[in-house]
Amino acid sequence: MSEQDFEIKVATVQTLSSSGEGICKTVGKVCFIPLTLPEEEIEYKLTKEFANYSNGECVSIIKKSKNRVEPMCPVFGKCGGCDIEHLKYSEQLKFKTQKVAEALTKLGGLKNINVKECVPSSTDYEYRNKVEMPVRFIDGQLLIGFFASGSHNVVTNKYCHLQSKSINDCLVLIKKHLLSSPNLYKNVKHIVVREIEKKLLITIVASEKLELKALNAKLIKNYDDKYGLFVNINSKITPEIFGRQVIHIGGLHEIKTEQQGVSIFVGPHSFFQVNDSIRTKIYGDILNSIQNLNITTVIDAYSGAGLLSGIIAKSAKEVYGIEIVHEAVDNANRLVAKNKLNNLLNICGKCEEELPELLNTLKDNLNTVIILDPPRNGCEKSVMEAVANSNTNQILYLSCEPSTLARDLKVLFENSDKYKITSIQPYDMFPQTQHVECLVCLEKTN
Repeated sequence: MSEQDFEIKVATVQTLSSSGEGICKTVGKVCFIPLTLPEEEIEYKLTKEFANYSNGECVSIIKKSKNRVEPMCPVFGKCGGCDIEHLKYSEQLKFKTQKVAEALTKLGGLKNINVKECVPSSTDYEYRNKVEMPVRFIDGQLLIGFFASGSHNVVTNKYCHLQSKSINDCLVLIKKHLLSSPNLYKNVKHIVVREIEKKLLITIVASEKLELKALNAKLIKNYDDKYGLFVNINSKITPEIFGRQVIHIGGLHEIKTEQQGVSIFVGPHSFFQVNDSIRTKIYGDILNSIQNLNITTVIDAYSGAGLLSGIIAKSAKEVYGIEIVHEAVDNANRLVAKNKLNNLLNICGKCEEELPELLNTLKDNLNTVIILDPPRNGCEKSVMEAVANSNTNQILYLSCEPSTLARDLKVLFENSDKYKITSIQPYDMFPQTQHVECLVCLEKTN
């Protein structure tokens, strides 16, 4: 960029991008400026320029938006955990509703859709039941916090307002212990803490085995029999937090809990939605949708540890869960045995392989529903093609990423005209961030 490009410019923010950045129009292109809001007049400077757009940095706000609030977090804007904490919560919900609508129309090519208002979280702070906190050893010091936006630089912070108070208190104890002997713990990569029913599962992820007897003694003193401590060994340089080897150090091996009438076992690696109130609301809405159609057979694709499958099996005639992770399927089979759900069969395998085969077996059963609950990168194309060519009565797609949801629905409608969308419902699983959960219901047109 030229020296002129580094000059401070003045502009009015027009809207928000899908990731929560303010958008200004510059000469011939748009500029994305984090931490700004629509209708704000700002001073900014360019930081990067591309062919069709540029990135900028806000220098000062000349005129603030009426929807701007003071963030609770002292490192907001540095830490990458929150994107839109500076936006009034009611406006966050509107932003997420619009985000879903724009993804489905612009990326999915859908027309004349009606996206319902985003369901709010019961609390917009201290809602998370799990934290994954990066740890880095740099220049003889342990840095414990969260990654800065767009980097692996750790931003330290004493208290994260998105986590429960119990998790924050536990982190204070763990961080104090680790920081007291940084050289002993220089191989630590992450601290993971999960809270369920006032019990804690704590995992220290490291590149090699650790001596944690002293930490375990402190946890016993503070939490008695209401904690479990583990070491997870992950020597690989990978985006995945956990490795395969898990060593139990002390306390609980898992937490037994009951969710919506189903007894489950949650371990340190089990998938469990981070927002209890929204998870309960979503699963309740899915169950009501199925019961209203008197569905007999349900396929729960990407079924994880089987909680949703188990809830549905209480009222459906037969349920099939498909999941690729062996540990999750083992837990799902324990769920079946514990709850005596003889009508629930868990299948371990890839969805793109198992689902088409199962749909072919059930091709004459018209009273079937398929639930798709994939990870953030969405469904494989072959999965959506198999669903499109099936005779299923209803499709329920639960997504945590609107862009891949839009892509997958586009594949569905390109391969079939048998289905229509009956409901699009966003949920605020992740307040103060740009992320949103969404449930799309589809039914046969005839």
